[in-house]
Amino acid sequence: MVAGPGRDPFSFSQQLLGCRFLFASDSATVADALQFLRVSARQDFPLKREVRFRVQGAQAPFDIYENGEPVREGIDAHELVAFLYGRQFDHLQETETSDVSLHGVCADLNGQRLLLCAESGVGKSTLAAHLAFTPGFHVSGDDSLLLDERLQATALPRRFMLRPGSRPLLPALEDAWDQLPGLANDEGGITRAFDPGLAGRDWEIRPQPVTAVVRLVRNGEPGWRKVSSLAMVETLMRQTFACMTPLAHGEWIARLGQLVNSVPCREYSIGGLPQAARDLRQLAERARPVPASRDS
Repeated sequence: MVAGPGRDPFSFSQQLLGCRFLFASDSATVADALQFLRVSARQDFPLKREVRFRVQGAQAPFDIYENGEPVREGIDAHELVAFLYGRQFDHLQETETSDVSLHGVCADLNGQRLLLCAESGVGKSTLAAHLAFTPGFHVSGDDSLLLDERLQATALPRRFMLRPGSRPLLPALEDAWDQLPGLANDEGGITRAFDPGLAGRDWEIRPQPVTAVVRLVRNGEPGWRKVSSLAMVETLMRQTFACMTPLAHGEWIARLGQLVNSVPCREYSIGGLPQAARDLRQLAERARPVPASRDS
């Protein structure tokens, strides 16, 4: 790789949990592409690692340096974003060595944290974006989370990824949709990166105990169904990023079992998003701890 100009007209840094990432480039094309990765979430985690990325080249093909060492060369803007996205989360997984990495949504209401999981394509991100605009809800992540030994879930900081089919379901985003950072996807459309801070609330990432686990599906009539602990563990196992979970196989499965045996577990078939928000609100209300008596 050939070193480019020494000046960096575009640069920014961001902290994702215990890692700080610094990006620099002399390309306007790269500056636009990296908006897809920018995270505005407020976080308060001790710093464990700092990583510097520099992108060389005014136009594609681009070369990437990590902490001064060449790591990729000759790639386009789409490949660049995908590579840097992956590298960020590689570093996060390397620094969070005692957590289970899960595919799921962290949604809070009245201090209760709901863990929403589902197979790909059910609509987790669309529901997460809708909840971000719903009064009372705080949604910290739409895709990935870490479950620690205290059964606290922490969302991995990233913008919510919305495919074109989400647009008609999210009227609150209609005026801003075309201005959201976008990246071409494998289906020929554009995936938009939504910062939940646009919903007018503080986007904060913090660990919090899970209050209930909900398996989202799209089959049959909308509404709640019972689900066995075994079925929920099996669902969570399928949604575990085993290759990114440093714990022994039996250890992380045991943690999932501990979770589903300590909190309510339900299956919810999604119909309309407003109804889903109302039903999730009722679940959180039922899970709310009873306040202690003033006389106690």
